[in-house]
Amino acid sequence: MIDSTFLLLIVIAIALDAIYIVYRRRAKRAVPAGPQSAPSRRGPIRRRLSLDTVLFISAALVFLVTRLIALDRWPIYFFTDEAINAVRAAEFLSNGLRDGHGVFLPTYFQNEQYLSLSTSVYAQVIPTALFGFSVFVTRAVVVLITLSGTLAVGLILRDMFKLRFWWIGPLLLSITPAWFLHTRTAFEHPLWVAFYAWFLYFYLRYRTQQPRHLITAIIFGALSFYSYNGGQLGVVLTGLLLLIIDARYHWRTLRASPKLLIAAASTLVIAALPYLRFTLQHAAETVQHLRLLDSYWTQPLPLSEKLSRLIQEYWNGLRPDYWFAPDNSRDLIRHQMKGYAQLPVFTLPFFVVGLGLTLKRFRLPSSRVVLLALLLAPVGGVLVAANILRDLVFVIPAALLTSIGLIAVLDWMTKRFTYRAVALSSCAILTIINGVMLYDATVNGPTWYDAYGLSGLQYGGQAVLEEARNYLNAHPDAEVWIAPTWMNGPDAIKQFFAPDDPRIQFFDLDAVLHQPYTIDSLLLVLTRDDYQRAIDSGVLTTTAIERTLPYPDHTPGFYFVRLAYSPQAPAIWAAEREARSRLVADTVMMAGQPVTVTHSPIDIGSIQNVFDGDPQTLIRTAAVNPAVIEIEFSPPRTLSGVRVTAGSTDVVLTAEVSIGGDARPGRYSGTFTELPPDLTVELDFDQPYAVTRLRLEIKDPHANERANIHVREIEFK
Repeated sequence: MIDSTFLLLIVIAIALDAIYIVYRRRAKRAVPAGPQSAPSRRGPIRRRLSLDTVLFISAALVFLVTRLIALDRWPIYFFTDEAINAVRAAEFLSNGLRDGHGVFLPTYFQNEQYLSLSTSVYAQVIPTALFGFSVFVTRAVVVLITLSGTLAVGLILRDMFKLRFWWIGPLLLSITPAWFLHTRTAFEHPLWVAFYAWFLYFYLRYRTQQPRHLITAIIFGALSFYSYNGGQLGVVLTGLLLLIIDARYHWRTLRASPKLLIAAASTLVIAALPYLRFTLQHAAETVQHLRLLDSYWTQPLPLSEKLSRLIQEYWNGLRPDYWFAPDNSRDLIRHQMKGYAQLPVFTLPFFVVGLGLTLKRFRLPSSRVVLLALLLAPVGGVLVAANILRDLVFVIPAALLTSIGLIAVLDWMTKRFTYRAVALSSCAILTIINGVMLYDATVNGPTWYDAYGLSGLQYGGQAVLEEARNYLNAHPDAEVWIAPTWMNGPDAIKQFFAPDDPRIQFFDLDAVLHQPYTIDSLLLVLTRDDYQRAIDSGVLTTTAIERTLPYPDHTPGFYFVRLAYSPQAPAIWAAEREARSRLVADTVMMAGQPVTVTHSPIDIGSIQNVFDGDPQTLIRTAAVNPAVIEIEFSPPRTLSGVRVTAGSTDVVLTAEVSIGGDARPGRYSGTFTELPPDLTVELDFDQPYAVTRLRLEIKDPHANERANIHVREIEFK
């Protein structure tokens, strides 16, 4: 791989040299890049402009080479967050341009529990139709779009700041580790950032006496807005603040051109219509999304505490030590390059110089826009928590400021050396850094981290599914069951790598360990840790290990095994059932009075959560279905019914009321089906009772006895 990489770089260098010679010979007229680059003779102008153009093309090729080489092998993971875009695109095509819910040209597509995918799915439609499911193609779509956003940085430096060495911006952005890593993935976040860069570029074109570019700026702003939900607040705030800051210019320009005003307003309305349709159809989606992310804004906290947390998260997204310190603890390891900071450490001095120069030139529109983008970059993380995905757009203003600082240094160097020497040397150094990062990532990157599981790299989707398909090709009548404890969204991974193959199924390992299944004829796939857990449980024994699939560090990763239940399994299950049936006693405050509540064991939350009047807090039973909650009232409490907010879409609610001793005037039960998630159900008694004890059973009728039951709130009528 190394030899072929260097050979490719040599070929590119020769091609660039040929382009340079042809361009120099065919140049008919020179246009200075800016006031600083205007020499006194025509010949040097042609050479400088030709060199700048070739170096800009070189920067584009360097970006492409360092992204496309081994694109399907690093990052080593390819999991649901990437696969889901191509899978939804294929469904969209097969459903006649409708999503899985039958919506024509949907604004957002389903992403696990919420609707959040938009531009990233539409971008995959044509590639998926042409090439099918391919890791390389799916990621290459993002590479090509982010290439354009990377080049936009150079054009901003050239056309807005009028700087020499403007082509250096794309090279600096290319070696930014956060950008280097994520532009090699199929996540939606890099698309948001790339379109945002073009939004800034065309707004500045509009702002510098080229009004027609306002329409293009709005279009790219809309593309950025729809690319990533977490970036929407930042895009909207950017537009609103630019509207305010440049109000005089807008008034003067749009008043002089009513047609432009009408066209811009129409474009904005058209761009907003899909979001308006979505909001009318899914009014609670945003709040639900924030709740799933456990946003502090959905928690019962005082407003002052929420505002304090907002300020803290905003600062976390700006902190220099977060951006320039290697191996931070805030981001998951799959979103970091080991030993690298999110921004290159050596560029910090240039960033500081660039920031100072930009502040000094604050009156210039270009400087104000870049500073505004810098200050708004952390907005994506303020509603939940700052991390690199929510704040990835920071790399654009950071690259611009760093470029401004570095270019100031390079301009100073041209006082002692020729422009050509400084330019070629700078380009060569940054190209080498790109190459070194590519080599390090593709050769050493697979073993940077050894946390391959759910909270780590989620490695194995492609390798396991491909190995399963190879096995089934050799054994057509077999079935392969995979325990997906090491990844999110396994269905999308299966649809991507083994579409419509019923012989491959995912299964719940805990269910197999705690109740009998017919597994003798199945080939089971377990991670190393899951296999050890299964054997240590005493419930299962190994009959054969068909094959072992290693992790990238060559340690055993996945076992393709045949298992059977041990003779001790029934006794172990009986003991577990007895333990789960034991209720736990707690004291809960109700209306200022302590009340004894006995309940099934819970593994998330405290029993107080279901009596606190806040449906956003909850409990989850520790593998117990139904959930049992018994409340002792002393003195007795008059009740005519009960309301329960549970997490299941189908619920069987049973209530037993007692009036002193063991007298039970009645047992009441209701079955509720096809409910929206977390809907409140009610059970009425035939008359009011002075209740001394109330026993509630909340059951998911479609789940087994080890299911986790979520209960958010219990209210008395």
